[in-house]
Amino acid sequence: MRSSDSGLYVRARSTLSVWWLPCFVLLAVACWLRWQYIQQVGLHVDEFSSLWAVRRVLEYGFPLLPSGVIYTRGLFHTYLTALFMQLGGFSFTTGRLPSLLFALATVALIYWIGWKHWRPGVGVLAALGLALLPEAIEAGGRARFYAPVMFWSLLAAWAFFEAIRHTDDANRSWRTVRRWHLLFAVSFALAIFSHEEIALLYPALLLAALWWRGWAYLRLPGVRVAHAISLGAVALRLLVEQMGQPGQLLAIQASQPYLDLYFDPASLWRLIDALFLEAPRLPWTMGALVAVGAAGFALHRRHWRIPTLSSAQQATLFFALLFGVVFALFATVVGESWRNPRYLLFIQAYWLLIGAAGMVGAVAFVIRNPRAQAIAIGAAGMALAWLMWDDAIAATRERMLGYEHAFAYVAAQRQPGDLVMTPQAAGCALVTGAPCNYYTQGKDFAPFVLATADGRLIDRWSGATLLATVAQLETVLAQGKPVWFVIDGERLLTRFEDGFAHTVLERFDAARDDDAARVLHFTGAPPLAATEWITPFTPVDFSARLTLTRLAYSQATPGGALIVRTEWLVADDEDAPTLSVQLVSEDGARPAAVDGLLAGGVISPGQAEETPIPDTKVLKLPATLADGLYRLEIVAYNAASGELLAEPRPVAWFWIGAPPAAPATPLSAHWQNGIELMGVDGAPPLLTADATIAVSVRWQSAAPLTEEITAFMHLIGPDGAIVAQDDHAPRHGFWPTTGWRPGVAVDDGFTLSLPASLPPGTYRLLTGWYNPVTGARVPLNDGRDVLEVAQWSVP
Repeated sequence: MRSSDSGLYVRARSTLSVWWLPCFVLLAVACWLRWQYIQQVGLHVDEFSSLWAVRRVLEYGFPLLPSGVIYTRGLFHTYLTALFMQLGGFSFTTGRLPSLLFALATVALIYWIGWKHWRPGVGVLAALGLALLPEAIEAGGRARFYAPVMFWSLLAAWAFFEAIRHTDDANRSWRTVRRWHLLFAVSFALAIFSHEEIALLYPALLLAALWWRGWAYLRLPGVRVAHAISLGAVALRLLVEQMGQPGQLLAIQASQPYLDLYFDPASLWRLIDALFLEAPRLPWTMGALVAVGAAGFALHRRHWRIPTLSSAQQATLFFALLFGVVFALFATVVGESWRNPRYLLFIQAYWLLIGAAGMVGAVAFVIRNPRAQAIAIGAAGMALAWLMWDDAIAATRERMLGYEHAFAYVAAQRQPGDLVMTPQAAGCALVTGAPCNYYTQGKDFAPFVLATADGRLIDRWSGATLLATVAQLETVLAQGKPVWFVIDGERLLTRFEDGFAHTVLERFDAARDDDAARVLHFTGAPPLAATEWITPFTPVDFSARLTLTRLAYSQATPGGALIVRTEWLVADDEDAPTLSVQLVSEDGARPAAVDGLLAGGVISPGQAEETPIPDTKVLKLPATLADGLYRLEIVAYNAASGELLAEPRPVAWFWIGAPPAAPATPLSAHWQNGIELMGVDGAPPLLTADATIAVSVRWQSAAPLTEEITAFMHLIGPDGAIVAQDDHAPRHGFWPTTGWRPGVAVDDGFTLSLPASLPPGTYRLLTGWYNPVTGARVPLNDGRDVLEVAQWSVP
């Protein structure tokens, strides 16, 4: 070899090592992050069904579930994971290893595609983005099929591009095109058998083929075979679904449609913002716009002739087309229930490639020196890594619900004859070793159950009997057997009919609360008495972040139990408050109280998703409790610090024992704010100097009152001056007007002390209402601001 050739060879090897070294570094970083996820993050609930199917494959050779159906989702991944389990033993870690390997393969593949079709720097930045992308870290650490889908979809897209692209390569043969088509078909088929969402890619590929080659595409080698394989894979996937899960497709389409022409600009913008516009992601989006803009401008200058573009420009437009078409279909045709960002993971590699192409292209446009370009790209990579690192690390510290720990606890504690129920039936079967007794789901359960010959509805994954209503729950509890209920607060609160969560919280005790998935235990607690919700009920704001939305309570009797049911809206970033429900008498005594975490700590505010959280408190009333007027007050505070979250708020008023008798003199008067005077009693037939007049009245309101106002009773003399008066808020402030319920009588009394002498003339007893702050009186319906209730003539 000549010395000049030797020098070129050494420089080429040096260049290769410079650009391949980042690939190995990025693979190491990607592997470390995903391994951290595998080791530190608990199982996502979706992993239970995948791992349960794997166990059934190991036992039966195919994923036959106890219900008699076949687990059809991600068949390729199921069998691959079963192979790993066969070799390495059954464990959650082993079950996650295939995803890790596919994730690393995708990082290497995106690196190679970026290098081959653009330049090495594009491969570096694209692989960097994929290595640090939080959702890609999650996919590469979970025992699910999203990492394989991402790999196969990228490989299929690349192979298809290689088959249709225009090139000046004289060595490119028809056999090569045929091979690329075959690789595309196999990759697409494997992607379909990983996740059916990949079908959205097929129309985009056809559109690309027509744009690149026109109808002449049909004459390319391998086209018919490739598309026969691809469409055959789609048809076979549908056939497997229909045979393995009979009726499920129709049930899903009826309740949570896969396909549904629906466009929601607000939700679409939220999706775009989350995936592409947040600070760590914005450089890729800006880079993609630059790359597509530059390639589009070049296409325009070449009179829209694709063959005249460079390989890099063709690749940019190809992957941008795939990304745009799939995203448009996702935003308009895919049903709302399935517009989850994780279903777009397979096209995010395209976004990263064209984003990297734009950033590297911008560097090359500004900096001409190759060495300086490499330094600039390295600096850009460091900046991007700095931007993305915190989110990447956060992904490895995500806190899951912890169902696997909850089921392990139940498996260790349950006794023969104990019943187990949960919304995570596959997880229960997987961890405890046997299906649970009941699958709990109160809403939208149709896609997840099937009917048996005897008419029972059972869970598709484990065969557990569906338990959906309060009545069904009460029937199970009436058996008197101990029952274990494993559930998280979000599902308990939002996936059942009204009253289900209250019943569970009242009948079950918390046996384990180390994770969000709680273990609740029923040991025979009897049902509490029924109560009626107060209607209408004006929500009570304890603070800007804590609101009482509903209230019900039972009849209070000395020596009995006073049941208080409430529902609360709490800001999702707040800790669960401790509530103190107190019985307060009119003299200020507090004869009964009970304190406890909201919902017993079973439902945290972050799980509520803006749904009111139920709570039940039971006060034990003293047997010596005196008759009289009482009210319920609630205090919300932080149990750890003792800090009050709000001042004590009265929320209900009632009489223990017989309420006061109705006034002897019926009277009807109406104020414009809705207050009504129903009767007056105690006005004497004659006025006597130096006497005391005790007048009792009965009020009620026709509508909720929004401000606290003061009532007055004035004795007006012949000259129009006030002779005696008694002004006070109802029950001297114990029962303010803001606490009145429409149609509920409020009995009150006024005491007027007369002077030692009464000049002769006519005296009138007037009553009314006024604002204690402004002094403005509340007018009656007829426009007057006072009502005369009695009149005397003093000789």
